[in-house]
Amino acid sequence: MRGPVLDLAWQAGRDRPSSVRAEGVWTVGGRGSTVVRVRGDALVAYDARDGDRRWTLRAPVRESVCGMSEGVADGVGLVAFARYDKPCDTVWGVDTRTGVNLPMVTRSAM
Repeated sequence: MRGPVLDLAWQAGRDRPSSVRAEGVWTVGGRGSTVVRVRGDALVAYDARDGDRRWTLRAPVRESVCGMSEGVADGVGLVAFARYDKPCDTVWGVDTRTGVNLPMVTRSAM
C-alpha cells in the first residue's frame, strides 16, 4: 500500500444472538465523534475514538427495526418499527446525543 493507512482503533463485539444484523449506521457529533449502529432489536452508540458504549435504546416490545433515515438532521435520526409480518407503522425520532426517543407516532396501515 502506498500513502497513509488507517490503523484499527477499536472493534465492536459480535452481535448476540448471531442472527441479529445491523440495519445501518449513522456517524454523528463534532468530527464524527459518535457512531450509532442501528440493529433490528436496538440502537447502540459508540465513542468513535475508543469504542466505549455511550448508550443503548431497545426497540419496542415484540417489534423490530424496519427502516431508518439515511442521515441525521439537528442530531435527530428517524427509525421505524413493525411487528413480524406487519406494516412498518411506528416511527421514533432519536436524539443521537443522548439515545432518548422523542414522541412516537403510530399510524394505521392503509
